[in-house]
Amino acid sequence: MSDKPRGVIYTGVTSDLTGRIWEHRNHVHQGFTSKYRAERLVSIRISFLRSNERSR
Repeated sequence: MSDKPRGVIYTGVTSDLTGRIWEHRNHVHQGFTSKYRAERLVSIRISFLRSNERSR
């Protein structure tokens, strides 16, 4: 997720991409993405092995 104008980048791992994007855009959780308004999806990487993604 990014806030585009300022160049803030947020990375994360989820099994529910649609739901997680909705949470970010609606500021469900007060934290990094709410503070910096990182609401734009920039890129996704799909992996079937969760252990591979956590080590990147």
